[in-house]
Amino acid sequence: MMMYPMDVSQSLGSNCTGIGSSTVNNASSSTANGSMSQSILALRFYLLLLLSLTFGLFNLVCFVTVLTTKNLRGGAGILLGHMMLVEATMCLLFFPISQVFVYVHLRSVPTCRIFMFFFALVNNVGFYNILILAVNRFIAINLPLHYHKLSTAKCNAAFVLTSWVVCITLNLPMEFNGGVGHYGVNPVYGGCITEVVRPELFDYKTLHSYLAIYFPLAMTGLLYGCVLLKQLSKCKRITPASQMTTREAGIIKRKLRIFWMLLVSYVLYAFCFLTYPVLTRALPDTVSKYPMLPLWILLIVVCGYFVHPVRVLQSLDSSLRCCCTTLCLY
Repeated sequence: MMMYPMDVSQSLGSNCTGIGSSTVNNASSSTANGSMSQSILALRFYLLLLLSLTFGLFNLVCFVTVLTTKNLRGGAGILLGHMMLVEATMCLLFFPISQVFVYVHLRSVPTCRIFMFFFALVNNVGFYNILILAVNRFIAINLPLHYHKLSTAKCNAAFVLTSWVVCITLNLPMEFNGGVGHYGVNPVYGGCITEVVRPELFDYKTLHSYLAIYFPLAMTGLLYGCVLLKQLSKCKRITPASQMTTREAGIIKRKLRIFWMLLVSYVLYAFCFLTYPVLTRALPDTVSKYPMLPLWILLIVVCGYFVHPVRVLQSLDSSLRCCCTTLCLY
């Protein structure tokens, strides 16, 4: 989500004041800087739009693959398909619209308040979907006897519905904060933004960032870490004296490789999505001083939507992977 930068229009305007030739020089310099700023803004717009649409297409193809594959339509496949649909929606709908708002310098506060509510809602649902998938995998490894009961289509559909209810509850106060809300218009470039979360001020937007972003991502990392440690302990028991069959040892090693990939994909995902909130929270004055910085950081955020399609392709069998890759290329 975009953050409130400092209104630098006054500082730009002050450069145009002066006497005689200095006035002309400063005005020319301001015009040149404005033209360069617009060129950079256009470059970033087209680059982010290209990445967003490309990654959204990959997510959409993965969603269709899950939807049309019989053994993926039930159980955890519901969670996987929902995640692909959420990420495809963010890339193909919300990110392009948000960038068009910046590009055309949208100044409508009511429009931004409505748009940012749904932008944040779908984005946060994606984080909680990642957490639910991590819980699903944790139960599969640590409570295998209960896994089939807790991983039915009805249970997973209930988990998905719960994630939407939780995220709607978390985002409503952001929209109606004392009748003002925490969403608005970027005073410099236009477009929709959210107020900067400042470390010294603990208000609802600070609590929202903890509950809607940090909590689901932190819990996901904790669950994957626990599962990986358990698999590592099993691998240490693979010795000639353990009387373990070659097949059993191979299964353990294969599971270990899978969870290593899960952990690596989680780290990449967390890096992409935490860079923005952590940087704006840790360095709010820097973000205010350089209003173009958050716009460029969004490129890193969009790259996070490519992590899961790659992970899904790795988990599919060779025929499905070939078909899915072919659809993406065409």
